[in-house]
Amino acid sequence: MIEDFDFATVLAGIQADDLEISESYVADIKDRTKYNANLAAYFVRLFEERDRDSYFRRSYAVGGCGQTMLFDFHNKTRLADLIRIELCHDRFCLNCAKMRQATYLQRFMPFILALSDDKDILHLVLTAPNVSAPYLRSYMGIFFEAYGRLIRILNGTVKIRGVDLSPLGFAAALRNTEITYLRKDYHLHIHSILAVNKGLVMPKIHRNKFSYNYVKDPETGKVRREYVRSFSDFELFLQKLWRLLVDRIAARVFKFGLLCTEALPPSSPLYYVFRDGIALQASACKKKGAVTLDSIRSVGNNHGYSVVLDPVANGNFIQVFKYAFKCEDENAAFMSYENFVALQDGMHGKKFMQGYGQWRKLNCNDRIEDSFDEFFAIFKAYLWQVDRPESVHLTLDETLAKMRAGEYTFITRSKLRHILSESSKQALLSHKDDLPPAPVPQFSFSDLGLAYDRYIRNKERLQGFGEIQQIIDPDNGHKVVLLSEQQLHFLEEIF
Repeated sequence: MIEDFDFATVLAGIQADDLEISESYVADIKDRTKYNANLAAYFVRLFEERDRDSYFRRSYAVGGCGQTMLFDFHNKTRLADLIRIELCHDRFCLNCAKMRQATYLQRFMPFILALSDDKDILHLVLTAPNVSAPYLRSYMGIFFEAYGRLIRILNGTVKIRGVDLSPLGFAAALRNTEITYLRKDYHLHIHSILAVNKGLVMPKIHRNKFSYNYVKDPETGKVRREYVRSFSDFELFLQKLWRLLVDRIAARVFKFGLLCTEALPPSSPLYYVFRDGIALQASACKKKGAVTLDSIRSVGNNHGYSVVLDPVANGNFIQVFKYAFKCEDENAAFMSYENFVALQDGMHGKKFMQGYGQWRKLNCNDRIEDSFDEFFAIFKAYLWQVDRPESVHLTLDETLAKMRAGEYTFITRSKLRHILSESSKQALLSHKDDLPPAPVPQFSFSDLGLAYDRYIRNKERLQGFGEIQQIIDPDNGHKVVLLSEQQLHFLEEIF
């Protein structure tokens, strides 16, 4: 029976240093949301310019992201269980980007590791010249189409006469997208992992223009060239192939003005697609625009686009699942409103994560997920039986103050499995059928009042609901929000 479970023994193995929720964890959330007020102001400005309600709602969500945390405080056992953090799930929010990265790692790692026994996992990075804002969205579509064609060539679906890629043993790929920017230029990267045959020998023996970085000496002002890396034969092949794929799709798109908002200026990197003739070279192949071995050979070693292929170091997949972009440009300055609008319009509706081959059916949506599992569900249900909690919303500063007071041990579902002993886990799991599930926390009265207050304050959009009434509770001196039956009904529909 559950009464025989030794709860004290379980808690004895928990050490403060092992816990995920710490002061630094909360401080990191504060740091990652330092730009959210600026982003909220940008969304309000965009709403005023375009009069789309979605921008208005996103300004609220971004502005409030990470500002409150919901805890279950178990007063008998002195445990504080983090239930959720208020998140906006917006692509511009660095806090949500970090948590989305953790979601990707948790979601995809089991499938990656399942192939790693039989396959080598490689990190592939593909780039091309910078583009200006009017071409960003179009170029993202070009990149994604070119990557899809590249995968079909690597897996053998599309053949290139004279090129045998079967020794590669392509099994799967996972694609993510990153955008960096400086002033009006935007630089696209595709970060991808490939599962290929083990033990492929690809010595890096070639140097080209991508082997060097050019660094300006701050004292003399002179630019010096620094060696970075060499490339294998296969990387050179991919650089040329990637150039052909991207340029030919770009030529098709921009030649007819598709998806382009203005005429192609000579200052644009895409201008060279037409000027140097690589994209439009005549081919012996009957299928117009097809990539052939001759067309690949015609691209010089310095004329491809940057492609880097390396083994994933020590199982570190962070680079593959990194942020789509940052709120700071390459000079660490906060993005301008023009950068914000360009990224917003360029990314709208685009799917950044995509699986191929054996990973093609992976769930690649960008929603942030909690690592709630069966083990924690049992643990939580047991806590509710022996120590019914009090659900409390705390700001980040209030959370830090509670932690520093040292009265509670702060736990999370993602860390609990790792800090309990195996015997405690097995003992807890053995009572799986003895417990009803723990109730799911709902919005409290104060939550609804706060949401309502925040919603109608701006633009006076809900004037029909009247003024929010507040009184002082004589017992504790706290402000209490009074809502009418109509207001409560409205909020129930929202939440």
